[in-house]
Amino acid sequence: MAKRRGDGSKKRRKALKRKRKLENRAPRRSAPPQRAPHPEHFVDNSRPPDWACRASFTPLAAEMAADKGQLLDGVPLHPHQVAKLRELVGWSGRDWTMSKARATPTNDIVNRLSRLGVDVTPSSFEALASEFRSAWALSQTWDVPEASEQFLGLCACELWRRWCPEPPSLEMIDDLFQQGYSHLRRLGEETVACVLLLEAWEQLCLRLPDDIDDLRRARNTGFLQDLDNCLLDTLELAHNAALRHVEIAKRGLACCQQVRKRFPHKRVLLSEYEAHFLFILGQEEQGEALLRAVMAEDPDLAMPYVLLADRLSGSLLGNPPLDLPKAIAVLEEALARPVRDADDWELQERLDDLRAQLGGSNG
Repeated sequence: MAKRRGDGSKKRRKALKRKRKLENRAPRRSAPPQRAPHPEHFVDNSRPPDWACRASFTPLAAEMAADKGQLLDGVPLHPHQVAKLRELVGWSGRDWTMSKARATPTNDIVNRLSRLGVDVTPSSFEALASEFRSAWALSQTWDVPEASEQFLGLCACELWRRWCPEPPSLEMIDDLFQQGYSHLRRLGEETVACVLLLEAWEQLCLRLPDDIDDLRRARNTGFLQDLDNCLLDTLELAHNAALRHVEIAKRGLACCQQVRKRFPHKRVLLSEYEAHFLFILGQEEQGEALLRAVMAEDPDLAMPYVLLADRLSGSLLGNPPLDLPKAIAVLEEALARPVRDADDWELQERLDDLRAQLGGSNG
């Protein structure tokens, strides 16, 4: 996020309550003291493919989940998540992996399916895919008891990716998330990561079933990434990149608006970033109107008062003050309530600074 006040990066972190690094911040599941799967099932995979590079698991828990297809407490995982976990830990036996599927020529995939009694062509597959959002769900229409679910699921994922990539399957959207994080790990590729993650969110909002309006339920459709943390990562990346690339500011704004409509429980977080993008794009009236709407909805929330005051004082984007008296009035309005998180956002210090700044300018 933009620098809040002075050069106090420590105060900024405290105000924003975001002390964690830009990474997957989901609580990691610790494994109980039990034996890991037999090592012959795994190979060294210290550099997994870029479409399977992130997971909210400790290494041992990931191995357990890859081997058993469920969490340590016995809760089953979506099979697409299991397939990616097997790539993360270096699965080497028992079943097809995603790497094997990616390396197999299309004709070989078609022939393998044909020998099982599943006859597919590009046109027949595309017609069937039009009825589904998930390639894995599509594969479940192939009634082949002698074939493993992972084999059929990965075949369907590959044929969808090769034959009818538009619109993408939910599995392809998860690939985008993973590819974004893969670029984020490489020095100097943050902008590329940002573009990939923004695209993934845009596609996710378009392709999820209409009845899913919660990020936890969305993840259960087969996403490896913790979507709550991923959303914050994406918005942080987009905000930082938007200061240098106006197109990312536009895409970030569109993404905020799209995701906010699809996942209303994230409206406060999304409104915060949406206001930033509006201000970066010079849409002052729209930005203020949005923050005023948040104030009306939750008048005891500090965030909209602070963002509006920071913008009016010029500190939000490092610009000259727009209206110091108005910025002071906004903070006074917040403290008069008082808002419930005034200390976290250091409202009194901000107000004192602005009054001193105004007094200096008048003198």
